[in-house]
Amino acid sequence: WAGLGTTEGGAMYTPMEPYTIPLSDMVAQRRRNYFFKRDWTATDIGYAGFFIPMHLIALVFGPLTFTPEAFTAACVLYLITGGLGLSMSYHRQLSHKSFRCPKVVEYFLAYCGVLAFEGDPIEWSKNHNWHHRYTDTEVDRHTPKDGFWHSHMGWLFDEQLSLCRVGPNGNMKQDNANSVPWFYQESPRFYQWIRETYMLHQLGQAALLTVIGGPSFFVWAFVIRVLVTMHMTWLVNSAVHVWGSQAYQSQDNSRNNMLVALLVFGDGWHNNHHAFEYSARHGLEWWQVRSSAHPVSLPQIPSAPSFLRL
Repeated sequence: WAGLGTTEGGAMYTPMEPYTIPLSDMVAQRRRNYFFKRDWTATDIGYAGFFIPMHLIALVFGPLTFTPEAFTAACVLYLITGGLGLSMSYHRQLSHKSFRCPKVVEYFLAYCGVLAFEGDPIEWSKNHNWHHRYTDTEVDRHTPKDGFWHSHMGWLFDEQLSLCRVGPNGNMKQDNANSVPWFYQESPRFYQWIRETYMLHQLGQAALLTVIGGPSFFVWAFVIRVLVTMHMTWLVNSAVHVWGSQAYQSQDNSRNNMLVALLVFGDGWHNNHHAFEYSARHGLEWWQVRSSAHPVSLPQIPSAPSFLRL
């Protein structure tokens, strides 16, 4: 990597020894130690303070609180928040404008995405579009060229590194501040309301699930379901930029990975997606399984899209 030597504050990075990610030809080089001998920003500490307790709750209390009802609730909510919310709404519609639908349907799908706890629609779509502009370059904040752990979730704990990645319009924070997504321009009141009240919706769903099913629903339908959804999203950042096949020359390391496609609503056909990013269909071959939570199926139901990019 060239041109990525210092943080915003001027602190030097000391890249570690390159290594080849197992079972791949990807050569990675960590920028610095993730946990020790480094500065932690308030954002880094905040993420650690969230993810460490969440994972501990899942690992310790998951086996102790398991019930078939809680597990079923977690699976149903994964389909709703991950499939309808993230894959269909946040990703295909809001980030790539792959299809349009009546506003009431757009709002419902976007709200399903809000309940996935991966950020509000404005933040999520801006960050995703930044990734597409700079995929697997030194400006991409979660490229596996900086290490597999980094691409999966390590990037969340190194705000300084993310902010020293600079494109033509500055770093990601500066660039995002000067851009307004198309859906916000059309519906500023709804999306601004979501943004301003975002954490209330997370606290509300956690409380509601606890009231409905007690501790088992809190642990499984909220904590474990949220973490599984996040890790599935992160697999698209990490695994499918390392392992799989490339059917198209997309000028990056995106791959088609059937296992991830089955787990993440077709989003594992990632090389297809990077080659044709505005297409609502990620599985382009007849054998590339797509989830039923997919806009291509919408013309068969009421409130079908007003247009659909295939």
